[in-house]
Amino acid sequence: MQVISLLSYKLQDANQRNLIFSTYDPKARLAGFLLYEHERNHGKVISMRLDDMAAAISLRPETVSRKMSELQNDGMVEKSSRSDFKLLDIDALKHLFAGA
Repeated sequence: MQVISLLSYKLQDANQRNLIFSTYDPKARLAGFLLYEHERNHGKVISMRLDDMAAAISLRPETVSRKMSELQNDGMVEKSSRSDFKLLDIDALKHLFAGA
């Protein structure tokens, strides 16, 4: 039963990552990735450099930086420190990701 549970979790995780990768809009893809990391960290602050985020979602670091700035200006994300990000408006991020 544990093996089935583990395989089910891995399949669900892979499907969620594939959904993020299939999103064409870079801002929506970043929003989806932030939501994914938020769920994995159980609501804690996301600690990740922009370069690492870019590599994880197959975007250029410059694109991730621009889109992260847009999310900050929209009030969805707050930059706590150099590599820490706090999600302020989960519902708006979900709406952005779902609308893409």
